[in-house]
Amino acid sequence: MDLGHMRPGDISFVSYMPNLEYLLLCDTEIRDISPIANCKKLKYLELFSNSISDFSPLAGCTALEDVNLGFNPIKDISGLYELENLKNIWITGFSLKKEQRQMLEESHPDARIVYATVSAVCDGWRELPNYYKQRDLLGMFYMKDDA
Repeated sequence: MDLGHMRPGDISFVSYMPNLEYLLLCDTEIRDISPIANCKKLKYLELFSNSISDFSPLAGCTALEDVNLGFNPIKDISGLYELENLKNIWITGFSLKKEQRQMLEESHPDARIVYATVSAVCDGWRELPNYYKQRDLLGMFYMKDDA
C-alpha cells in the first residue's frame, strides 16, 4: 500500500491488515504508528519525512526486513532492537543518541544501517530487492535515489 505524500491523518485501518507486506507512509504528517504493530507480515516500510518520534510499535512487525525512518524527530527506536529479520535500516537526517546507535548496531550486526544526512533515499534505498517487489506489485515505475 502506498500512501506516501498523502495526508491520511488516522491510519488505524492498517491494524486490520495483518497480511500487509509493503507499506509506504513517507511525507504524510502522521505521528502515531501504533496500528502498524498488527502487521506481522510487513517486510518493507517507508516512514521517512514525518513527525514520528516513537517507533516502539515496530516491535510487532516481526517479518520486517527493510525500514526507512529518515527525517523524523526520533526518540524511541527500541522497537527495532528485537527484530531478527532486519536487513536494511535507514535513519537519515537526525542523529541518534550514542547509546541508541550502539544498541542498534549490536542488535543487528549484519544489517546495513545508513545514517547519511543528504536524503532519505540515498545510498541505495531504491535498489533494495523489496523496493522493486513493492513497485512491481503496485504497477509503478522505478525511481532512482536522490543522491
